[in-house]
Amino acid sequence: MFDLDKHFAIHASALRLSALRSELLARNLANADTPKYKATDIDFQKALSQALGESAAGTLRTTRSLHLAGANAAGDGVGGARVEFVERQPLTPSLDDNTVDVSMEQAEFAKNAIRYQASLNFINSQMRGLELVYDGAAPDTVRKVLEVEMSVRESADLAATKVYEGMGVYAPTLGIIGAVFGLIAVMNNLQDPSKLGPGIAAAFTATIYGIGTANLFMLPFASKLKQLVAMQGQTREMIVDGLAAIAEGENPRIVEAKLQGYLIRNTPVVLGEKPAEEKAG
Repeated sequence: MFDLDKHFAIHASALRLSALRSELLARNLANADTPKYKATDIDFQKALSQALGESAAGTLRTTRSLHLAGANAAGDGVGGARVEFVERQPLTPSLDDNTVDVSMEQAEFAKNAIRYQASLNFINSQMRGLELVYDGAAPDTVRKVLEVEMSVRESADLAATKVYEGMGVYAPTLGIIGAVFGLIAVMNNLQDPSKLGPGIAAAFTATIYGIGTANLFMLPFASKLKQLVAMQGQTREMIVDGLAAIAEGENPRIVEAKLQGYLIRNTPVVLGEKPAEEKAG
């Protein structure tokens, strides 16, 4: 018998963990200027694996006074697993011992929000598709309804990536503006050679920060978001094909063979290694 609770267990656990991680990241951002504050996070994949693999009730294990009391601190465990908070290591240490990197925290917060929304959308789309199949809707109707929803959600997700693309495009420009201001300061102090060094250093530093922010953070993050959107699109497409095939009354083996193509599409190919079909032969 099909176990609906077991089928959606991974998404329910992912939603709880994403909500908990959002609280942690929001607290990190709120304490970006707090001296000696240590940014904390969780290993999402490890915590999700524990949540799915453990059935005994557990509690969040906090190791510092600044740790949040999460949803399962009172006995409501995330899938029955213990979630351990870890301190994030900063890329550049600060003078006040604060380990919050605002750019990194913002990027992780946006990525976590997309993960949360993806799990929520996945559950909603599956439930909506199952309702249509249960109600006896025609296969074409099931496909059209779900494809419209899939198209709208993909457009909304791609709109979020354009924000970071725009930040990546304008960051070097802001760096150049900072360099111009630094050079203006140099020109104003040509008669005093001792003041030329700081102005030139400021000009170069602004340029490096602008280019580095764009090429090391914003543009790679936008590209990563696009990859996530593409993967989610393939998952939704697989769901649409599967539900439409069920509505048509196709043989379960045929449905399974049809959906296996999506798994092959997402399987990386190693150079020099024979495909699975050839190995089987």
